[in-house]
Amino acid sequence: MSDGKVLSKETKRFLAEVFDDLVNSGIAEIFDGTLILIALNVIDKQADKIIPDTMDAQLNEIALLCGEKKWKEAAEKAAIMADEKIDVPFLDDEMERKAFIAVADAIVSLVQLWISKK
Repeated sequence: MSDGKVLSKETKRFLAEVFDDLVNSGIAEIFDGTLILIALNVIDKQADKIIPDTMDAQLNEIALLCGEKKWKEAAEKAAIMADEKIDVPFLDDEMERKAFIAVADAIVSLVQLWISKK
């Protein structure tokens, strides 16, 4: 049975801070933090309908590792999590895992580059 959420309170606070830093809403700045939390709660509730509860802790850990700027560790955990859920035909398990890790590393590198240029 679903618990109604994917994200922990700690993860929601972290994501709210990230989005609040990205959004400069001018005069509405005093309200945008609250609006972001409301949006995260709505998204979280909907995400819980499609994301199994068994994945919640892993997703929260990955998000918080990103918050700590432990990019490589977060990427590897995300890649392993994806590898456990997705089977790529014609690839043995070791090659499949390496492929997922390579893709996750590339995505993390792009995000880091984007952040550094801000």
